[in-house]
Amino acid sequence: MAVQSRTSALLAYPIALVNAVISPSTRQNAYDAVFTFAKEQPLLTSFIIPHIILSFLPLALFLSFALGTIILSFIVALLFSLFWVGVALGAGGLCVDLGDYVLGCREVGSTGGAAVNSVN
Repeated sequence: MAVQSRTSALLAYPIALVNAVISPSTRQNAYDAVFTFAKEQPLLTSFIIPHIILSFLPLALFLSFALGTIILSFIVALLFSLFWVGVALGAGGLCVDLGDYVLGCREVGSTGGAAVNSVN
């Protein structure tokens, strides 16, 4: 009994999720339309169904490849931009530090403060 109740609870969640997205009456109308088409056009149905089944895997693989490529390109573009922004900001700070050193405003590695041009 525990296995049966657990299985019913496990199956109830996807059914409730599908019912929330597509109403049962709309789903029943779609099923009826498909079954009616299959009864009226069995030859065409036997041609369409294998094509849908056999093309699903290649289509899913292609879509996952395309989505992965897009996500990877966005991540690489973001990291590339962040790297060069960091280099630009670091180069600006380096130029200020070297300019201060060349002009004699402070010693390399000092934390700022008063000028060091005093005579001892």
